Amino acid sequence: MKRAADTTNEQRRIRQLTYARLKTLTSKELKEILRDRRTVITLLVMPLLVYPLLSLAFNRLLLTGFAAAGNTTLVVGVDTDRTATEIYRLLEAGKRILGETKQSEWQEPEPNIEWRLVENVQRSVANLEIDLGIHVPPKSGDGDATRFETVRCQLYFRPSSINSATAARFVERRVDAVNERMNPGSPAIIERRHINEQDGSAPSLALFAPLVLILMTITGAVYPSIDLTAGERERGTLETLIAAPIPRIGLLFAKYIAVVTVALLTALVNLTAMTTTMMLSPAGKILFGDGSLSLLVILQIFGLLVVFAAFFSAVLLSVTSLARSFKEAQAYLIPLMLISIAPGLMGVMPGIEFNQLFAVTPLVNIVLLCRDMLEQRADPVLGTVAVLSTLIYTAAAISIASRTFGGDAVLYGSQGSWRDILGRPRLPQDTATIAGALMCLAMIFPAFFVANGVLVVLRTGIPLSAQMILAGLLNAFLFGLIPIIAAVFYKIHLQSGFRVRTPHFMHLVGAVVLGASMWPFAHEIIVWCFELFGFGSLTSDRFEQISAAIERWREIPLWIILVSLAAAPAIFEELFFRGFLFGALLKRTSPAKTIVISALLFGSFHIVSGAALTLERFLPTAFLGLMLGFVAYRSKSVFPSMLMHISNNGLLLTVAYYQNELQELGWGVGEATHMPALWLWTAAGGAMIGLVLICFGSRGVAPAAAAIDGTKSA
Repeated sequence: MKRAADTTNEQRRIRQLTYARLKTLTSKELKEILRDRRTVITLLVMPLLVYPLLSLAFNRLLLTGFAAAGNTTLVVGVDTDRTATEIYRLLEAGKRILGETKQSEWQEPEPNIEWRLVENVQRSVANLEIDLGIHVPPKSGDGDATRFETVRCQLYFRPSSINSATAARFVERRVDAVNERMNPGSPAIIERRHINEQDGSAPSLALFAPLVLILMTITGAVYPSIDLTAGERERGTLETLIAAPIPRIGLLFAKYIAVVTVALLTALVNLTAMTTTMMLSPAGKILFGDGSLSLLVILQIFGLLVVFAAFFSAVLLSVTSLARSFKEAQAYLIPLMLISIAPGLMGVMPGIEFNQLFAVTPLVNIVLLCRDMLEQRADPVLGTVAVLSTLIYTAAAISIASRTFGGDAVLYGSQGSWRDILGRPRLPQDTATIAGALMCLAMIFPAFFVANGVLVVLRTGIPLSAQMILAGLLNAFLFGLIPIIAAVFYKIHLQSGFRVRTPHFMHLVGAVVLGASMWPFAHEIIVWCFELFGFGSLTSDRFEQISAAIERWREIPLWIILVSLAAAPAIFEELFFRGFLFGALLKRTSPAKTIVISALLFGSFHIVSGAALTLERFLPTAFLGLMLGFVAYRSKSVFPSMLMHISNNGLLLTVAYYQNELQELGWGVGEATHMPALWLWTAAGGAMIGLVLICFGSRGVAPAAAAIDGTKSA
């Protein structure tokens, strides 16, 4: 016992010493980078010069356009006589107030206004028939015509058109003057609605803001990534650093933190400079409106820049680790920068909508999501998918960077090559590398999301049974075929790489019992999340939709549902999460970390269901993933976790299928409430029996199987 305690204390002391060295190394890298003049110029000088100059150019352009617009006729359309009466009354009052106070902020000439009565103001603006469309909802402005009441005015205009922006500004200035005079009351509320042109004309200047911010963030990360990898190799200091008593992945992590920090500081300075310039500049209100640059929007955009900086910093380190000199690294990065600019420009192209495909496309998803946030029309489902996919790409890029940084090219100072990233290993492997497993995940997630969207579109005209069969085949292809292809390419033994081993009989029995006992607890977690935190889609309307879908299921045989929605997802998801990915993690980290990481990834994969965002599914699915990981670790095989997953899914689907029959027996399984206490106690008893069988069966695991796993603790 004393020897074991001494060993534990020694391991703890070594870990603390390693963490202290990593902290010192990270601090050293940051100080060296932040003291460099080129970093200071990129971080501070460029933003302080670029955004004021851009503001002056925008102001000059807008003033020139307003002056030209003063000699033209602006066409303003309304859809009803009542709207025309309300707007004319507000504009006349605003004109009178501006004349009394002699406000001349822009020195803009009085435009010539032509009023038109149109059927649909939004369509007329998009078709270039009018410059500005005004709509007042029917419930607004009712009452005594001799006094002002709050009127909600919806302004439809084209941000890229000077005439359209001038007409919107004309209405806004006069309405704002009325609101200021009537303070604290607000006679009118202006709602800006941007319209995309159908003629493919130039985009709004405001849409360039996300692209500029992202390009500046890239610029801030380029120099540190080159200097900390290829620069150190050229100076001959990298080999000495690798010889230090710190794990090689720790050295890379310290450099990664330094690059990400500089990139984030650059993003923060640029975002602050842009926001300040636009708020102080008259052009800001024209480009962004009154509410588009709110504090919430700014924080959301900065959060996206954090995610993007983490991703691109890992990509840069992966590339620059291959170079032997500063110039060679710059030559590598030129194509990468060109590749990055091309999709970034898609965000400012007219007619490009943020859809399911673009939500999983690197760089494009962040640019389009930033654009939609500025226009206050971001889709939460697509936004969540964009962030999750970028985080997955980040993990894969970091793993690739660790592979190139720890390769022979870095260690011995030779020239790296793209074979270090994409080449096949010379010798067969027992398990996948973490980089390879994360690369598979980075391919599966976007393909899974896009394919589900395609299935939703194809549902029309396809029988329900065929839809379920297609869903099962989709799971088999994504979670089964893609990892198998990767295993064959990287010369991974299929049996050890996917943990396909014969388990003890007790493991199989315990897995079935445990799987049948988990679903009441998962249901309780969903209910508690909804009651305590108020998030999720667990509402009466949602349950009505689910009930309607279940009624349709009853039209087809139960075995088709069980095979497509229970067996296929369970078998192939377990083959990847508790087989391919689990084996890669288990060989290089502790069992506890392996179980937790695989469970978190498993839960994150299930929060997007079709076109809906089901955040309440994360905790119960992650909880199920923890139990599946425990079973997979104790049994040294993927088969028990498959059986547990099948029994959990199959029992849930069977209960839903026979919901009416069970309710007739007095079992209220269809209610959106807590489970009966008897059910929970029964499930707890079954879970205890299953865990005991799993733990008891672990005694019969062959020693060879445990040795193949390469775990750090038995």
